[in-house]
Amino acid sequence: MLRAGLTVLIGALLVGCNLVVEPPTPTPGAETLSCSAIVNAAIENADAACGALGSNQACYGNTLVLVEPQGETTLEFDNPGDTADLLSVRRLSASAIDQTNGVWGIAVVRAQANIPNTLPGQNVTFLLFGDTTLDSISPEMNAVVLSTGGIGVAQCADAPPSALLVKSPEGVPVTLNINGAEISLGSTLYLTAIPNGEMTIGVVEGSATVTALGTSRVVPEGMQVRLQLGTDDGLHVTSPPSEPEPFNLDLVGRALLTLLETTPTTPPAPQTAAPTTTVIPPTRQPLPTQVGCVPRTDWTAVYIVQQGDTLSSIAQLYGVPVTQLQQANCLTNPNNIVIGLPLRVPFVRATNTPRPTATFTSTPTPPPTFTPTTPPKLTDTPVPVPLPTDTPAQIRQAG
Repeated sequence: MLRAGLTVLIGALLVGCNLVVEPPTPTPGAETLSCSAIVNAAIENADAACGALGSNQACYGNTLVLVEPQGETTLEFDNPGDTADLLSVRRLSASAIDQTNGVWGIAVVRAQANIPNTLPGQNVTFLLFGDTTLDSISPEMNAVVLSTGGIGVAQCADAPPSALLVKSPEGVPVTLNINGAEISLGSTLYLTAIPNGEMTIGVVEGSATVTALGTSRVVPEGMQVRLQLGTDDGLHVTSPPSEPEPFNLDLVGRALLTLLETTPTTPPAPQTAAPTTTVIPPTRQPLPTQVGCVPRTDWTAVYIVQQGDTLSSIAQLYGVPVTQLQQANCLTNPNNIVIGLPLRVPFVRATNTPRPTATFTSTPTPPPTFTPTTPPKLTDTPVPVPLPTDTPAQIRQAG
């Protein structure tokens, strides 16, 4: 239950669509911890508190975290280790680092998103740290609003900037909608969103495709795109994604990535083996896309390029022409695909069952044997001889 004492402690105020969280009053005579000590302790606390988090749940990782429930729901979400069902959560906010009070908020969310029910135990993990808020939370996470950063909040040099980390299960394509941008990923992403400023989407591992206002960008590992934010709440995209540019991987605290690791409760279904062919290795240069091209919106499934794939083999797998698959994903060069690249594909795979072929068995025929016989007399009655009848096997041989 959201206790009155907690409300007084953190001084949470609802201002429009944003939560403002004031740190607690410093304790007189308390020892000031270093930034690195606060960060390391917070990560250890969150790892211990949220390591066993289940599907479609949110977890209070480290002080301070504030939850806003759906409707009149009452939640117990006051201390590290507390969890809440995503159906009961509307908004989740972590707090910026406060060196004086030893505060740095961390929250963990695991959601099914659009992962099929046939893959139990697989989830998308969201890690909020610092001054970060996720609004419009749901198990599908298909209309999430992200806000990061703060005005006048000092950051320690050793603390990672406030951001959101997102990790999808390995080999499982996932599509999310964050601040109005559609993100297809098979990877780990680093996102920031400054109200009335920019949203950045950087790829830590793997690859992603970002689509907004009719433009799609393929973002390889080590690259990022930027989108302008605005409208009434200042948090929805108002521009297409920029051309991919280098992303500073040093912004990501490697220790934070350990909080994204999950172990599925049930092993995933086996993946179909891909043919052994040559795939261009991952590159840190952006892949070219057709200017003005809009990816197919009726192809709602996503296929992640695996080792050994070619665009031709993927097209054959889903029973579509190569040119159609290329156009649906706005690719300028069908020979330039990278491992981890998400591709839009038809929802149902083609059943590529090989056609049966006739098998012919050759049986040696012995040479004819001639036995002298007595010529029949003209008065003999003819012996009926049955007409030959072709069997299917004979027909096939004759054909």
